Amino acid sequence: MKKKEMIVEVDVAENYDISNLSLVNDVLDSNSEGLVHVTTPIVGILVGFDEGGSPVVNYRIFPNEEFISLSTVELRHEDIGKRVLIVFNEGKSKEPIITGLIQEKVLKKGPEIIENDSGVIIRSNNSSVEIDKDGDVFITGKSIQQQSYSTMRIKGASVKIN
Repeated sequence: MKKKEMIVEVDVAENYDISNLSLVNDVLDSNSEGLVHVTTPIVGILVGFDEGGSPVVNYRIFPNEEFISLSTVELRHEDIGKRVLIVFNEGKSKEPIITGLIQEKVLKKGPEIIENDSGVIIRSNNSSVEIDKDGDVFITGKSIQQQSYSTMRIKGASVKIN
């Protein structure tokens, strides 16, 4: 007996909660091996990784199922539980591809580390430490303190104070 395939085009942007669409539910509940064809990206959850290290996701088209996914971005165990942006291989709703992690907070807090060919800069708020490729070190800040539990030496070809 040949399996029957039914394709339902769903524009997720217009119908955000597609689980309420009766036609989609008819396809999902039928024995026809129906396939929901999704034409827009959706947001899902990274629920874990399988034994081979492939990401496993859940999304609202099939809220009670989890699917092994492909990914275009590097994912780590600390990303489990985070929201991910998903597209589908040729629109097939059971072939998810993760294209990115949803950034909950875009404003980055904490130190910023910039590495390039000219050196390294560590910056936090109004202070920074810069090490350039020639070996020069620049420390900038509102107040700079040094502390030693033993002898502190300052050496240089010349040492200028003020």
